[in-house]
Amino acid sequence: MAAILITGIALLLAFSIALSIFNFALLLWLGLTIFLSAERRSEGLYLILAGMLLGALFFTSHAIILTSQFTPDLEPYLNFWWYAGWLPVVSIPLLWYLVILWYTGWPKRHRIPTLILGLFSLVLLILLIIARPLPSYTEVIILNLQHADLLEGIPLMFVFYPPYILACIILPFDALLHPMPSQRMLGDLARERSRPFLLAVSILLLAVTVLVAGFLVLVLYVVEANIAIIDDPLASPSVVVLDFGLTTLISIAIIFLGRAVVSYEIFTGKTLPRRGLLRHWRNAMILAWGIATFISIVLVIQPPPIYSLMILAAINMAFYALISWRSFVHRDYLISHLRPFVTSPRLLQNLTEPAADAQASIRPLFEIVCHDMLNTRTACLIPLGRLAPLVGKPLLYPPSANITLPTIIPSSATAGNGLRPINTIQGFDWAVPLWAERGLIGVLLLGPKVDDGLYAQEEVDSASASAERIIDLLASEEMGRRLIELQRQRQSENRLNDLRTRRVLHDEILPTIHLAALQTSAAARTTPNLRPLLQILTDIHGQIAELIHSALQPPPIAPTAHFVDGLRSIIEHEFTGVFAEIRWRVDGIPPKLKEDTQEILIHAVREVVRNAAIHGQRDAKVCLDIHIIAADRLCIEVTDNGVGPQHLSGNSTEGSGNGLALHSTLLAIVGGELALEPVVSGGTRVSITVPIG
Repeated sequence: MAAILITGIALLLAFSIALSIFNFALLLWLGLTIFLSAERRSEGLYLILAGMLLGALFFTSHAIILTSQFTPDLEPYLNFWWYAGWLPVVSIPLLWYLVILWYTGWPKRHRIPTLILGLFSLVLLILLIIARPLPSYTEVIILNLQHADLLEGIPLMFVFYPPYILACIILPFDALLHPMPSQRMLGDLARERSRPFLLAVSILLLAVTVLVAGFLVLVLYVVEANIAIIDDPLASPSVVVLDFGLTTLISIAIIFLGRAVVSYEIFTGKTLPRRGLLRHWRNAMILAWGIATFISIVLVIQPPPIYSLMILAAINMAFYALISWRSFVHRDYLISHLRPFVTSPRLLQNLTEPAADAQASIRPLFEIVCHDMLNTRTACLIPLGRLAPLVGKPLLYPPSANITLPTIIPSSATAGNGLRPINTIQGFDWAVPLWAERGLIGVLLLGPKVDDGLYAQEEVDSASASAERIIDLLASEEMGRRLIELQRQRQSENRLNDLRTRRVLHDEILPTIHLAALQTSAAARTTPNLRPLLQILTDIHGQIAELIHSALQPPPIAPTAHFVDGLRSIIEHEFTGVFAEIRWRVDGIPPKLKEDTQEILIHAVREVVRNAAIHGQRDAKVCLDIHIIAADRLCIEVTDNGVGPQHLSGNSTEGSGNGLALHSTLLAIVGGELALEPVVSGGTRVSITVPIG
């Protein structure tokens, strides 16, 4: 039975040492993380850093004292660590109270208690330095309290410390329940969400205080009653169990405090929490517990030092490998969610084959933002500014949501950047203004999250960037569609104007000139001076007739006509007599093209042939080869033996190649391309390719 009791005590001591090292590591990580990642340095931040570092010092002292049960060589240093441990024991309660006051806005009702407790803490620290309010560690071992400074037979620290720590732990409850209004955006919400964690920390610390006070009373009773003293009271079962329980309660309090810090950024001053900070907090807890467990086992077993150091190095490297692996997994997770936004939006296909619902292709992207990135219940993307007429109606999530949007968006929803709280639009709690170089382009309205949590900074940044891209895509697509429609309308108007001009010239002006020429011819028989005028009228009549003939529009291709035959009739009808020879060659069976693709292709070929007629002529007329290849894609090669493409370099005054650039753009819209290259033997080859189907 005694062996079982000794083994149990040893295991509890080992667990207590592990918890002390665990608390030491977490407090050190929390203090440095809060200080380094804070938005700005303030007095509260230094209080937090001081409290965390003093807490780490206390658990260093606690772990060393407990380790003395397994390592007797530490006994000469125990008195030093005993007194060193009481410095944070006196300071931390007041620092906790001050941190809560700073966080809650320094409530005025706590000014007098703060002053009193500050003076009380200063007195206790002075007593620790210049007097002996506590017995030494070796005196505590034998429960000899007579060598300390006493008051009515009780050490001074045992008299003054319990009411001091009770006040420092109880007063923060009032500050947490009655905070001052926050001066930063979303500060009140962060306080509301983190209050349960902070209250839990205060309750756990109060439980620790009560247990410590009860233990001190028990020690005084044992000393007063002169009960038999065992060899080492700190190794007795009751003391070991009490120490393990107190350390466990403090560990839970530290975990709650860390969760409040990383989940709501309560001390760093950030507007929104960062999801990555919570991930690092979990990693820190895993690493701290792994190292603490290993060290406690080493202290119990006491293997050769080289083994312990090698295993500790292996643990660190293994954990670093796991961290690296998780970072790659997280990166793949982010890429999988962002992949829809970096893939092709199929803009050309949407321009040439517009859907009945212009937002149909974009709506899945918006659903990914709402469901995967934000995990929100409701959302609405409202375009604003100059892009609003191009984007159209707002996007809703879920699409079946029955939400009535206001006709005027309140200014509070579009002011500034980042997440903005709103309460004037039913169904939504937050607004994210969307900005571009041209100013405000929209606003993203968000409802509560599915898990009722707070949106993280990474989530809001990713969602705002994605929403801005969605608006740009919709606006670009609609702008391109309108430009294409405008181009078609202009072409129809130009055709109509050409027909109207030819009709006026042919039906009205030419007959008038012809009549004038006949009358002048009759008069010229008797008046020879009128013959030059007759010649002028005849020349004008011939020039206008030639102009009408050369400006005739190519005959349209009938829907039933073969594409190659129709293209050949157009080219030969318009350019008869311009070239020395036009040679045609067809490989394969050309398919029937879509109406818009066929129209763009015909105009592109006409532009290429017109350039060859205008810019490629030498002293003699050039020859033209038109080669049509029908395979996976339809390719038309137009080759001439003229002067080559030098006129497109900018040195010629007859043209700049803008016509080919325009037709190349139109071909790209339907998935085609236009390539121009010089021929080695002289001349130019232009290849026009369009998809089939």
